[in-house]
Amino acid sequence: MTTETSRAVSFPTFDCDVCGARLDPDHMDVAADGAHCTFCGAPQHRPDPGEPVGGPAPASLDVGDELHDARLTRGETLEQASHFTQIRLPYLRALEHDDASVFEPFPGMTYARYFLRDYAEHLGIDPRPLVRRFDREVSTPTVLPLGSMGRLRRAPHPGRWAAGALVLLIVALVASGLWSARRDDGSIDRGRSSATTARAPDLGAQPPSRLSGSAPPLPPAAILATLRTTDRPSWVMVEVNGKVVREMTVPAGETMRFQATRMFSVRLGDAGAVVLVINGDRVPTGGAGSVANLAFTIRDGRVVQR
Repeated sequence: MTTETSRAVSFPTFDCDVCGARLDPDHMDVAADGAHCTFCGAPQHRPDPGEPVGGPAPASLDVGDELHDARLTRGETLEQASHFTQIRLPYLRALEHDDASVFEPFPGMTYARYFLRDYAEHLGIDPRPLVRRFDREVSTPTVLPLGSMGRLRRAPHPGRWAAGALVLLIVALVASGLWSARRDDGSIDRGRSSATTARAPDLGAQPPSRLSGSAPPLPPAAILATLRTTDRPSWVMVEVNGKVVREMTVPAGETMRFQATRMFSVRLGDAGAVVLVINGDRVPTGGAGSVANLAFTIRDGRVVQR
């Protein structure tokens, strides 16, 4: 009789892994293959109740009895409580067993504190006394506010700067190639107003507001043409180096620029509505409503009108 009492005292109680019943030496069947739950018969991976429990006692959270009694009062199993709270079953079992070791090193005591609060609220008991008791038993890590921490600065990585410079160089080379292809096609820019014309890239031709000024020196064998409609639209057809690059009705107040290396020609449906500038010099186009055909070529390093 004395031996049985000693066993009961030394053996820790725990919940069945299958049915969740609280097991102790009086509710365990010991057979040759180990211990079994007397309620469901499931084998239990626990110490034999006939042997003393050795090793240091696990850290206690001092909240398990109250949680366990509240759950039994609600008539829930641990599996049901885990389903309702979305807290994993091993963590709920550890809280009811006051076993802090389950939370170390992961997920940690901070999460155990959160689980305790949520579980207590689910069971309908005040979580504050349990949390205070938990804090007394378990040393939780101190959480510093973000404002008290200095901003971390990552040292620049030399390899990243070099990679970035290489990418920029590649992009610049690709853009240069695309720009050269557009120049060969003859189309340079087209604006919508005089303000847009002022912002367009200056490739040698003077903007409309400076048509009367002297043009800067031009490289040999280049024809730079600027075509601008006045207060009314005009149909135009433009050829650059023998290839038609524009055939359209240009709205009023719009500017187009072209570059040719051999020949430039333009046909105007309303010559009086178009201002044409070739290499900085304004070229007469004709009267209002008249049709004009104008062609220019390079001869002896100079631009001449045919």
